[in-house]
Amino acid sequence: MLQRKTLPELIQPMDARIASVRDFIHDIKPRILQSDSIVPITDPYSPSVVDPDMRSIVVSEETKKGGDAVNRVRQQKGLCVLDVHEISLVEDINHAAHEEAKISSSTQRIGLLGTLLKQPTVSFEAKSETLFCRVSRFRCMAMLTTE
Repeated sequence: MLQRKTLPELIQPMDARIASVRDFIHDIKPRILQSDSIVPITDPYSPSVVDPDMRSIVVSEETKKGGDAVNRVRQQKGLCVLDVHEISLVEDINHAAHEEAKISSSTQRIGLLGTLLKQPTVSFEAKSETLFCRVSRFRCMAMLTTE
């Protein structure tokens, strides 16, 4: 699922994202946090189409059709239809002309381009080498020197 996202190389590992969600819930409403409260979403439906105890789903205006699809699959499986709670997208009032008007993780990842996220671990012995890299749909070429 993640490979279709913008700059999937910059998406944090699943463990880090789950830890962030757990920390957020702990800060906001710790009493609702159970050992099985947070589960990875590895496809467009699960766990929403297999968990008989689910009663509602939160969607945005962009994912509303996905919530409706979940309910169709649940009905086919004999599970109860989920209450669908639609939330509005949040506008990024400081977005640049080339960025989306909504707050999005894609725009945040694009903003990371050119930011050193960690120290390089490769050392170069030659005076200079040409490095070709592919970042999602963008191509770049950089001259590295070790002088």
